[in-house]
Amino acid sequence: MIWIVLIVLSILLFVIGIKGFTPSGLQFSKDTVLTGRDAKIVGVVCIAFGIGLIPMFMFVFRKFLF
Repeated sequence: MIWIVLIVLSILLFVIGIKGFTPSGLQFSKDTVLTGRDAKIVGVVCIAFGIGLIPMFMFVFRKFLF
């Protein structure tokens, strides 16, 4: 059950990362929006964590997946 939550978290990180590359940028707080280079840096970090978590989940929960 927990691996489903972790996969959803990975997908959400990936979606947030993609949002960093849009012209509207990332909503950081109520008054702050990251745009341009800052948004792309945060986007790359989120995408890297999102993609990097998938193999880790498979390694940790291999008993449940296979």
